[in-house]
Amino acid sequence: MPNAVNLKPFTSARHPHYKWVVYFPAPRPGEPRKSKRFRTKAAAEAFFLDKETALVNHGRASAALHEKAIREAAWCMEQLKPLGASLSNVVADFVERQHARRNSEGLTTASRAFLREKAQDGREPRYLREIRNRLEHLARDFPKSRLSDFTTAILDKWLRALPGKGTTRNNYRRTLSSFFGWAVDRGFIAGNPAARTAKASIEADEVEIFTPGEARVILEHAPHALVPVLAIGFFCGLRTVELSRLTWDKVNFTKSEIEVDRRANRKRGASRRFVPMPPALLAWLRPWQETGAFGPIAPAAMNEKLRRYHRELEDFRIAQGTDRPVIQWKQNAVRHSFASYALAHEEDAARVALWMGHTSTRVLFENYRERVTRADAAAFFSIFPPTGERIVAMGAAAS
Repeated sequence: MPNAVNLKPFTSARHPHYKWVVYFPAPRPGEPRKSKRFRTKAAAEAFFLDKETALVNHGRASAALHEKAIREAAWCMEQLKPLGASLSNVVADFVERQHARRNSEGLTTASRAFLREKAQDGREPRYLREIRNRLEHLARDFPKSRLSDFTTAILDKWLRALPGKGTTRNNYRRTLSSFFGWAVDRGFIAGNPAARTAKASIEADEVEIFTPGEARVILEHAPHALVPVLAIGFFCGLRTVELSRLTWDKVNFTKSEIEVDRRANRKRGASRRFVPMPPALLAWLRPWQETGAFGPIAPAAMNEKLRRYHRELEDFRIAQGTDRPVIQWKQNAVRHSFASYALAHEEDAARVALWMGHTSTRVLFENYRERVTRADAAAFFSIFPPTGERIVAMGAAAS
């Protein structure tokens, strides 16, 4: 009988030592019957008695079910019938998820551990500040959640609801993917739900740049200590983190080029590259060349000094009584400006991608192609210091 315990003799040429077998129902309804083989009849009878007792007790428990519980089970099975699911499968899935949630780490606790490890790995304060802000944003919206509570659908919906443009969404997505991937490595969750979220398409108009006139104002009114950082950013397109680690010995005034060591950029796949310095940049850096500057190019607390200067540029009260307009600061626009103007000037995406440290030309074609004219590029690379020599050509120093 399929729902009974049976003891029978057993004969097998492959297993001659086993003489008896006990057949018994599976613990979960709907599964095939189980069996266990024994060498002696005594051992088989003892096992048979245990299984039969368990089956009788299970039957008594079922018979003792309250009528309300029986009606509830019948209702559940009726709801699941159109979906082709069984009540036992649904319960098993629920129990598995509850065990996973119980063993999972809380979002806030895990976030702190993630940040602590990143700090121990020597990551930049700016990077740590960014991921802290993004993870705290997630924690505010899901205050009591555990890591196992997050699914791809939940995170995708949350990312799509973020204010801002596609770049913001992708930045958050990158942080979440790194965080949940770390949680998988630590055994807190089984899979990374953020890795399968949709990536936003970045429209070209989201990439903001400065006009040649705005770039001139920014350079001419910059504090003395920030001039090299801003000038190299504008005319060589180095990343902020690369500028923060650049030293004067990497600036070769004889060859008119800057060496960007791969240690100055911890992005995966980064390698050493040489970026030409156009004549305009040489003019802006001439005072430091003449004084034999050495050590770091960036001043101490560079990011804070830059933020303070950004605020001054945007403050119309500071601009009153001067000949400069108010400049609205644009995120990453210094590097973006170089990409746009260099691509228009050179008409060689592969060369510009190499200067910027990109592994392909895709980013350039998607975001910078035909954004500015060659006339705009000529005006940009003609931004010399007020007393500097005006030389328009870039190729002479780039060749």
